[in-house]
Amino acid sequence: MREDTRHQVLAAMERLGYRPNRAVQALGLGRARAVTVVTSNTTLYGYAATLQGIEEMARGQGLAVGVRVIKSVTRAGR
Repeated sequence: MREDTRHQVLAAMERLGYRPNRAVQALGLGRARAVTVVTSNTTLYGYAATLQGIEEMARGQGLAVGVRVIKSVTRAGR
């Protein structure tokens, strides 16, 4: 890329408030920089403390953390 074109692109990115999409970057690099926690509960102390530990460790490694809460499935009569 020519230097003047590069400067124009960077100026447009700044003007438009462009922020790189980490998911797209991960696809391009072939590796993700994120971890997703799937859980059925986040309100109990043990779950919350575990999530906090995961988030702190991931942040220290430069990873993003996502949390997905799923509906708990229970059997009738239990």
